[in-house]
Amino acid sequence: MARIGPSHAEFAARLGAEELAETVRVLERLSGAVETVTAAATPGAGPAGSGPSGA
Repeated sequence: MARIGPSHAEFAARLGAEELAETVRVLERLSGAVETVTAAATPGAGPAGSGPSGA
C-alpha cells in the first residue's frame, strides 16, 4: 500500500488483505479481458506485449 496514493491506501486498508488481494486479481482479469477485446477490435494488433516496444 506504500506505493499507492493516500485515498487508495485508505480504501485498501478498509478492505483488508484478503479482500484487497481478491480485488487485485479481479482487476488483473478485467485488464486482460479489455486487452483481448481491444486487440480483436484493432486490425493487425497481436497479443499484448507483441509490439515493437514489448510493452
